[in-house]
Amino acid sequence: MSRFYLVNEKRFPLQVEQGTNVDLLPYYRWEHRVTIGYNGKRYMVFLDNLKQNIYIEDITLGIEKIKDDSLWEAVFEFATQKGYLMMFPPLIKDSKERFV
Repeated sequence: MSRFYLVNEKRFPLQVEQGTNVDLLPYYRWEHRVTIGYNGKRYMVFLDNLKQNIYIEDITLGIEKIKDDSLWEAVFEFATQKGYLMMFPPLIKDSKERFV
C-alpha cells in the first residue's frame, strides 16, 4: 500500500508572478493538478500548458526542486495512476484576464 495521500486534488490556475495573468494567451499557462503528501512533506504537481511540461516540487517550506530522482518518479507514478496527469483542455481565462 502506498504511503502517499492526497492533500489537494482541485485543478486551478497558478499565479506565478505578482499581479495578474494578463497576457495574449486565452488560457492559463500554469495549472495546479494535485498536491500529494508523503512523510510529512507536500509535493505539488503542476503543468506548464504553454511548453507542455510537468513539474513536481517540494512545497513544504517553499518551492524546491526534488533532488531524489526515485522520489520524483514515485510521485509522478502516483499522480499518473490516480488520473491527475490525464490530458485535459487548458483552463480558459475569463475575458477580463485576457489582453485581447
